[in-house]
Amino acid sequence: MKTLFIVNHPPYGTEHAFNALQVGVCSTCLDARGLTDEELAEGPERSTLEELADWTEWAEKVLVF
Repeated sequence: MKTLFIVNHPPYGTEHAFNALQVGVCSTCLDARGLTDEELAEGPERSTLEELADWTEWAEKVLVF
């Protein structure tokens, strides 16, 4: 089954986002925090809302936390 996990929590004050496996990182969130692509850990990549829409169509199940 193709499942999309959307972690919708602030990066501070909760460990939900910290413990998640993130492959796409919100560009708006990165920009708001002054983070660059080079500062991301290996694996996660800057993403867009268009890409999120594509993943949502691809998935058989979408789970939002």
